[in-house]
Amino acid sequence: MVKLVILSMAMLLFACTCAVLQMRLAAESGTTRIIALFFVIFYEKRQEMCYTIKVAPADRISGFRKPGGRQEAAEMKIYFVRHGETDWNKARRIQGQVDIPLNGFGRHLAEETAKGLADVPFDICYTSPLGRAAETARIILGDRKVPVIEEERIEEMAFGAYEGKCCSKKGWELPEEFQRFFDDPEHYIVPAGGEGFADVKRRTGEFLAELFQKDELEDSVVLVTTHGAALAGILNNIKGRPLGDYWGVGVHKNCAVTEVEVSRGRAHIISENVVYYEDEVAPWEE
Repeated sequence: MVKLVILSMAMLLFACTCAVLQMRLAAESGTTRIIALFFVIFYEKRQEMCYTIKVAPADRISGFRKPGGRQEAAEMKIYFVRHGETDWNKARRIQGQVDIPLNGFGRHLAEETAKGLADVPFDICYTSPLGRAAETARIILGDRKVPVIEEERIEEMAFGAYEGKCCSKKGWELPEEFQRFFDDPEHYIVPAGGEGFADVKRRTGEFLAELFQKDELEDSVVLVTTHGAALAGILNNIKGRPLGDYWGVGVHKNCAVTEVEVSRGRAHIISENVVYYEDEVAPWEE
């Protein structure tokens, strides 16, 4: 601040000197006129330079990280990823908190996603403790030396007695009112041992609030691997939407990526439900 004041005073003095020299141009000639003209031109060019350096580059104004580089400003970048496919996903069975591993196709999707995110300089990873999310994280990170932290608050929604049941239209094994899970989250009837949407939204919201306030991560790139219903709760929190709009754009595809930027504790979604593979994955409700 002191340097700025001194510089401003010097510039003001210099400007006054140039003004005096300009007034003498009409009356004087020879060497004095040439010197005065030199100082006037130099002052005007100096002013142009000062205005120019005040304009920040576009990528700094937006705060977006350059591909494969670090962020220019003190902002957190988070990549939320739903896990790869499992056999229960393929059979349209409700997994919930049953620890079903990735299948071969699920690992393939994670590998393709890893290629798409290969240039992202992750600093830390938070994963659901369930194996399908944790393995997805390991595949995406590859040989990066990144701390991986298991976080129970981003574990999948608990379905209690419904876990293992088929929810496809052809193989439906659930009570009729379970349809509210898809169409009417506010009035979803929680099965024995299960969770409601408000429960998942609350715990994922607590995770986000804590993550956003971590000073040590304010200029970091974070990977978060989680699940369909849990991720919907995360995004419902970020968007500030009511419980009735819990699903937003719908259940994300396996290994779909959502990029979020956080600045001063406020989150902004850059892109949502983006895949880095060309394989066809059928909607999970079918």
